[in-house]
Amino acid sequence: MNRPEDCKQPLTSNTGLDKALGRVDQMLRAHGGGVELVRHEGNRAVVRFTGMCRGCLFRPITMEATVRTVLSQVPGIDTVTAEGVRISVEATQRLRSQLSEENRNFWLKFQPRS
Repeated sequence: MNRPEDCKQPLTSNTGLDKALGRVDQMLRAHGGGVELVRHEGNRAVVRFTGMCRGCLFRPITMEATVRTVLSQVPGIDTVTAEGVRISVEATQRLRSQLSEENRNFWLKFQPRS
């Protein structure tokens, strides 16, 4: 997983975030894409999609169904955003309502174990 120089805190400062991000990145690499941490400031994590994910029209769905679902389960992480993913609050709410609890629970199985 790439670790950009512009990270304000190294990934090792939050082992749970590092592990969760690694699991999500591994899942996305199966599709030729990936995700990396841009910044970690307090309770906020900012990520960036890489590879094939950069141009994928399904980035908002991947962000909500996978990235945000898994990373928001890390203790101390309340907000997860992505550079280059523009989706309105209303669209995010509609997307969340369409994602079944079963689907969210499926992705949570991939979160790191303590």
